[in-house]
Amino acid sequence: MFKYIKAAGGLVKNSKGEYLLIFRNKKWDLPKGKMEKGETPEETAVREVEEECGINELILGHRLRSSYHIYELKGKMTIKRSFWFEMNTPSDKIPEPQYEEGIEKAVWIKTSEFEGLKDEMFPSVWDILKKLLDRKKS
Repeated sequence: MFKYIKAAGGLVKNSKGEYLLIFRNKKWDLPKGKMEKGETPEETAVREVEEECGINELILGHRLRSSYHIYELKGKMTIKRSFWFEMNTPSDKIPEPQYEEGIEKAVWIKTSEFEGLKDEMFPSVWDILKKLLDRKKS
């Protein structure tokens, strides 16, 4: 009934404590992409952050909870599971958006700015960021 796609991405923090967000399809998102055959979710997450934003020197951290999206793709209902990982980088390099993937912007954002972008995010992305904010409060 559904086509099943696996993807992975990262919640990346730089040396200044800022987090990497991308803007694509009129929404703020986290960098992620489809898993290639033979890749682990961890490998995919690192590769996609590097490709979509030009950020390397990534240190893979804890696995976060997965998110799920249901949408229509080429006339077939599709469910996509995205594996998410915390990542750190000692770099504070300016991100380079991968325009050919439809990414208009890639930026470092302070956690204090998350709330102001909430209405322009997918609920599943906001859920990941909200959990980060809740952890920081406790």
